[in-house]
Amino acid sequence: MRILFLSGWLPYPPDNGSKVRILNLLRGLSGRHRVSLIAFHDHSGVDLEPLRSFCEDVRVLPRRPFSPYTLRAFLGFLSPLPRSLFSTFSSEMDRAIRREVARGDYNLVITSEFTMASYWRAFDAIPAILDDIELGALRETASGWRKFRQWLTWAKTRSYLAGLLPHFRACTVVSEKEQELLWQAVPHYRNVVIVPNCVDLPSYTGITAERQKKRLIFPGALTYSANYDGILFFLKEVFPLILQEEPETSLVITGQNDGVPWPPFALPSSVHLAGRVEDIRPWIAGSRATIVPLRKGGGTRFKVLESLALGTPVVATPKGAEGLEVEPGRHLLLAETPQQFAGAVLRLLRDDALWHDLSEQGRLLVQEKYDWSVILPRFLELVEACGR
Repeated sequence: MRILFLSGWLPYPPDNGSKVRILNLLRGLSGRHRVSLIAFHDHSGVDLEPLRSFCEDVRVLPRRPFSPYTLRAFLGFLSPLPRSLFSTFSSEMDRAIRREVARGDYNLVITSEFTMASYWRAFDAIPAILDDIELGALRETASGWRKFRQWLTWAKTRSYLAGLLPHFRACTVVSEKEQELLWQAVPHYRNVVIVPNCVDLPSYTGITAERQKKRLIFPGALTYSANYDGILFFLKEVFPLILQEEPETSLVITGQNDGVPWPPFALPSSVHLAGRVEDIRPWIAGSRATIVPLRKGGGTRFKVLESLALGTPVVATPKGAEGLEVEPGRHLLLAETPQQFAGAVLRLLRDDALWHDLSEQGRLLVQEKYDWSVILPRFLELVEACGR
């Protein structure tokens, strides 16, 4: 088949979870089908050659980032569309898709996430799949003005999905929870397939780094609000409790942080802000534990899967491990309050037997359930059932 893949992210380099997912789906698709990619990008001078090694054609257009304080964003409150989609819709992207559809004999279109599904009118005559609908972040607890905004966004999203999904033969979600949320939003649409986020496990074998027994790591871009909220919670309420018991403990925070304000409170010298690193794997492999202290957000956490694949045990909040089929105490440690989280980290710092058990069982879990070689056949089966 000829497949047109539409992505809101340029998936190379694969430096966040969405890009990793898209890159692996493209690789899997290209093994059986001819694939063309149209994607948004954030920076000029991007290197497209790695993508052209398995995509027949790659076209990129500049992304219009969502800014909640622009006039267009305020007008979005009056639109029946979710505000972010109204504000960021690109006429240039719409025209590019229409031109490609007109000149290409495509059997299927795959759109990644809400952003690209909003261009459905440009390819409505072709069978389509919507990959990776995420609703979890819209159903979190809020209060005051935020509660009203959340209600309004959820109401708009439900209405939007009710009109959107009939134009897609199927859609995918990353977990059972996301599947249930989608069915709550649009009860009449049932062709929802779980395709979890995964890792390419062979690429995590053979990564060697000297393990620092007192070092923790938080791998995640601070430009993502859920990561920023989570690390502030950890630094202010959890890390001081750990340092009281184990003062030699250090913390490395990796990931993009451009334009992010640093905490308005003093930090110990043992906190190192590394920023975006070329390859996160040695950093995780060289740490005693990965912390995932998230309190909001949706989907599933690629940082958890990466850490388990590298044999680095994880301490997470329930939200941080949401969507993963994990058994607390066997695959990772779960904790919610500052005292619980600090206690779980201290156990890993001190208990070598527990550390080794979690390291081994975490790797096995990824091997059995979250390796792309296990999941891709399910996705390809869906693709071939939906194409013409």
